[in-house]
Amino acid sequence: TSELQVRLLEDILARGFTAAKCGSGSGSLQEQMDLVLPLSEAMGDRGKLLYDAHGAFDLNDAVRFAHYLQELGNVEWFEDALVPEDSTGYARLTEATPGLRIAMGETECNRYTARDRLAARQCDVLLPDVCRAGGISETLRIAQLADTFGVLWASHVSISTPLHLLAGLHVGAATPNFYVSEYPTSFDDSPLGKGLCQDSPTPENGAIEITDAPGLGVTLDDVQVERLTTLSETRSL
Repeated sequence: TSELQVRLLEDILARGFTAAKCGSGSGSLQEQMDLVLPLSEAMGDRGKLLYDAHGAFDLNDAVRFAHYLQELGNVEWFEDALVPEDSTGYARLTEATPGLRIAMGETECNRYTARDRLAARQCDVLLPDVCRAGGISETLRIAQLADTFGVLWASHVSISTPLHLLAGLHVGAATPNFYVSEYPTSFDDSPLGKGLCQDSPTPENGAIEITDAPGLGVTLDDVQVERLTTLSETRSL
């Protein structure tokens, strides 16, 4: 419900974050407008909303919704408006909405598909996922390519692990066009979240400090890894 979404937003802002992702991916255009409006009003001038449609729209409704988001004034980007295969649609959407950042790219698996997206001007923010896009080295190449085209990039993390989060953040720290990283709210209570590492990072005022410790700067909790591995093997029987 809208009331629940607003309460979750208030909790995110109370933790010091200045950007929050919302979205649905289901329902009519009007229903998605009705979802984002109270969140925009609750956010006010305290930060920015990032709206994720999970590929729910066709091009006409995506353009209409993008203009609506732009009018709200505190929505920074419109993510995954269309299915990822609709390359022409993304190019047309990006061209049609210069006042709102069109974000996409979590499904890209290498620099070559990312290059084609960038050359065709299919987005304003590219969202490579370091665990899908060939790891740290390939994500770095994708980020550098995006910079060549004057496009920002953001690290897609979603529901994952501290290792995933930090791998993306390290690439971000090494690239001038890095915009923001997802931080899963599930980290607090997920078995793959903070409990997976002995020294999992905790954001302070919405930011995580990258250390110069070896590797990604965290150490796996062997007891938790063994417990999860045993649980996984048991469930596969």
